[in-house]
Amino acid sequence: MQFSNSLKADMNRYENLIAGNISLPLGFRTLLAETSRLCRLQGSETEASKQTIWNTASNVISPLIFGFVYWVLTEAELQGIKRLYFMARDGQILYKVAQVICSQWNYPIDCRYFYGSRQAFHFPAIESLGEQEFNWLFDNPGFLSIRIICQRVNLQPETIADVLTNYGLLSNSWDKDLTDSEKNTLKKVFQEDSVSERILSMAANYREKAVGYFKQEGMADGVPFATVDIGWSGKSQRSLSNLLAAGKIYPDTGLKGFFFGLLSSTQAFSSDLLMPYFLKVSDRCERYFLCDPQILELFMAGDHGSTVRYERQNESYVPILRSEKNESGIVWGVLVQHQAVTDFAKMLTKHLQPQECKPEYFQRVTEDLLKKFINSPSKDESEVFGKQPFSRHQTESKFYDLAPSYELQDAFKIILDPNYVHAFAWLPASIQISHPMTIVQLSYIRGRRESSSYANLAWQEFHKGNKQTAQQLATKALQSSLTILLSKRFIYLIFLLTLGL
Repeated sequence: MQFSNSLKADMNRYENLIAGNISLPLGFRTLLAETSRLCRLQGSETEASKQTIWNTASNVISPLIFGFVYWVLTEAELQGIKRLYFMARDGQILYKVAQVICSQWNYPIDCRYFYGSRQAFHFPAIESLGEQEFNWLFDNPGFLSIRIICQRVNLQPETIADVLTNYGLLSNSWDKDLTDSEKNTLKKVFQEDSVSERILSMAANYREKAVGYFKQEGMADGVPFATVDIGWSGKSQRSLSNLLAAGKIYPDTGLKGFFFGLLSSTQAFSSDLLMPYFLKVSDRCERYFLCDPQILELFMAGDHGSTVRYERQNESYVPILRSEKNESGIVWGVLVQHQAVTDFAKMLTKHLQPQECKPEYFQRVTEDLLKKFINSPSKDESEVFGKQPFSRHQTESKFYDLAPSYELQDAFKIILDPNYVHAFAWLPASIQISHPMTIVQLSYIRGRRESSSYANLAWQEFHKGNKQTAQQLATKALQSSLTILLSKRFIYLIFLLTLGL
């Protein structure tokens, strides 16, 4: 497949980015760019926002997802893995693409969609209440109240009101953001016998049903398997591993999992294996800043609610969902996104053969596309993708807009309140769609936050002995915002790096 001059003129910025990447074989980048272009042009959406979703899915999301799934299938075949469980909900579109690739390219792997979530795995895995449990129970994605923490262990604060009151945690504080002191007090509440026994008893009941579902789905039948998920820390995988061990169905060779990326990692047993595709835990390169969980999880959004727990109904175990349909996601255009991604996969596997591509080719393309989309989104992309709400909470108890739009009246609030712009805001998109009088403030916040992130990573690399990487990250911190020079800690780091210590 070769480009004519007319085809080249018809390509947009993403397609040109793929076609112009001279580090890739000509045939590969030509086919990939042309598939992306053809898929985009085949979109028939009449609503402008849906057309933006279709175009972005064709140009950015599809190559990203296809490359990840192709790598998973290739690695699974090499390792003798016969079955893959694609974890809900991020795994839904991954599963659909895997079905296309397996069918078109004849991968002999049993691909299955598996209902699970942090909530469905973490709570039933509790067999005691210690630091490991408190690590996820008190995980704070921006706002954490007594009610939110209680919901994570399937309690309402009203049911343990007497104990909370005895520790000075009155009802008027249950929905407020907790201080560090209050968090420590709440940990003591959970270690009270009357509360801990209630939690552990309920967890045991949930665990029995979870293990029943796992067995029903084939995890105990001896077939070598691995899980597939987006990322980001391995905590859900750790809880799943603990559940398999508690149910005496833990694989002899350990639990294996494929991930798009890992920002950190933890595991239940030394035999467990977490395998990242795009970002390793040790990576402190540009890819670290491209693995934005909110954006990538929107790219892989599912069409149903999250899994809360499992129940036995008649003779089988069924997942209980927070909602049967992801109504807001469907209205937004999740199904449009899915259709574009699967259409792309069908087109690419028809014209490209496995021997013509390598996972690292897709990784390079993914890096280029994410840089362009995340750092320089168009106004349409900012409007459509930025307005989709997301939740960092495992119980989905608090939602944020991915890219809030700020009006003139917000300008002074942004200056006066450092937390007015939430920590997870996609700032390049907010800048595109906000009032012109807020752009300077938002740009300042963006630079300051990026600078702080680079500086923190520079310290981490310095302590590991990676001085060259630390120097590079410190330079990027300065380039992002000179305000980092107000940090005594950063100045000290520069001093140490200058001395070569």
